[in-house]
Amino acid sequence: MKKTVKVCACINEISPLNPAANLVSAIEEIEKCTGTGADLMVLPPLFLTGGELAGFAGDEQLIEKCEGHLLTLAKRFAKERFAILAGVPAKGGVRLAYLANGRIRYGWDGMLSFDAQGNHCMAVAGVDLGLTHCAEAAAAKTDIMLFCDYAPAIAGADKTIENNLLTITKSLGISCFLIRGGRGDTSHPHVFRAAAGFCRGGGEIYFYKGEAAPGTAHSLGGVLSEGTAAVIDLPQTKPTAHPIKVQKQPFIPTGMREDVYCLDLFDLQCRSLAARLHNTGINKVVVGVSGGLDSCLALLVAAGAMDQLGLTRDGIIALIMPGFGTSKATLESAYQLCSGVNATARTVDITETCRALFAACGHSEEEQNTVYENAQARARTAIALTTANREGAIMVGTGDLSEEALGFSTYGGDHLSNYNVNVCIPKSLIRIMLPIITREPAFVSLSLCVRSVLETPVSPELLPLGEDGEICQRTEDILAPYELLDFYLYCFAAACLPKSEILELAAKYFGTEYTPDFLEEKLDLFYKRFISGQFKRSCAPEAAAITAINLLPGGLWVPSDMKPDLFLN
Repeated sequence: MKKTVKVCACINEISPLNPAANLVSAIEEIEKCTGTGADLMVLPPLFLTGGELAGFAGDEQLIEKCEGHLLTLAKRFAKERFAILAGVPAKGGVRLAYLANGRIRYGWDGMLSFDAQGNHCMAVAGVDLGLTHCAEAAAAKTDIMLFCDYAPAIAGADKTIENNLLTITKSLGISCFLIRGGRGDTSHPHVFRAAAGFCRGGGEIYFYKGEAAPGTAHSLGGVLSEGTAAVIDLPQTKPTAHPIKVQKQPFIPTGMREDVYCLDLFDLQCRSLAARLHNTGINKVVVGVSGGLDSCLALLVAAGAMDQLGLTRDGIIALIMPGFGTSKATLESAYQLCSGVNATARTVDITETCRALFAACGHSEEEQNTVYENAQARARTAIALTTANREGAIMVGTGDLSEEALGFSTYGGDHLSNYNVNVCIPKSLIRIMLPIITREPAFVSLSLCVRSVLETPVSPELLPLGEDGEICQRTEDILAPYELLDFYLYCFAAACLPKSEILELAAKYFGTEYTPDFLEEKLDLFYKRFISGQFKRSCAPEAAAITAINLLPGGLWVPSDMKPDLFLN
């Protein structure tokens, strides 16, 4: 008669690269599960370090410390009936470790191999437990698979994981159990989202994301199946390559519902900021609110992060900083947004500060050039960063992926912050996200205000208003429509297409709206600005890579002093 194996996921809180603290949290999680009658307690891979080893990957001192803590863990539960499966860093990768009866048995790179006779390495509750790859698991007639994962969170990836688990269980007729670490882990250069789930024989999948704030207990378990078990890694959780077919709005993955993807992306924005606040022990943020698209989204993210951490939203210090070109419409939107999220709003008029800067460098206010514009952006940033210092807060950056790609920001001005939450999201996608977010109960009161924000022309508002009080400096008139620029960005940075193919696709999707000459002119503009803006990206603030397509350090890079001829011709 086959026996039942009961598996419990123990997702401990992570203090980045702090093995001693993580050992304590792992023991606490296991102790919470001791009353479940589990046969196997599964900790995430890298449960002692977190997912970002950075320059310490392969570090002998770190490896030695982790192995010592693993032995402590084994001895701590030596007399318990359950076994423990965990993963620790090693030279060249990650080693899985099986702990039972106070002893440790190690595997390598996510698998413990069969012995020469093909026998399984160990037994759990009288059931043989082998660790192997998926194809071998089918041949071994495995009944249970345990997927142990510690991959960065990418928007939309969880749905892919769920579909893959269902496919595996249906095709092989087995049960699957997934554990993914990341609770409380670092917020740069990635963000992590803990999860656990199981699926019995291709039926309904039970998938639990780490919805609670970092530091909240999160232990899951379930009786999966009877029979032998195999443990493998889950490569499907890694970011996949871009879709071969480029859509008109390519930043929403093919086959995903628009609202599902946008809310997942928003959740990762909130989670990354929450992780940064939790790990630094800071409970306030400063956000510059202009009443435009980017600052609107950043303010909602700040509110969502506060909600995830269980903090009150009055810890959001929203700075409204009108200047020479601030319009009545954006100013009213800024006040409504701050009131709608219950932020602590403060108004700081920057005009006199700017005049002092003009006087300091001998510039005339009547000369409304780059000096005139950039002084305003730098004044706002200086006020926001200084306020963050005074309040013991983090200044949240609002710049988006479109601005990052085009260098459409002021160096040392809005280019800077303590932590940027929008930098992976293009402007055209923000326009889609905001109405979806404000349909959620937490933000539904802002739906009318957001509609007004969406109807307002995109503008840095750095030049004086027209005689009628309307905005006369419109970004999409200066550059090009963002839907077109973002399309070019995807084709260039993600699909890696040559100029001729990009123009062919642009004609297909935008040919009825714009002439061929216009399309080529704006593509050439994109190339030139992408290259000339590299020096700003090279020293950009920290952020989490929450999308597979981004321009964060380690991603697409070009020499900032190169000529654009390679692309133009």
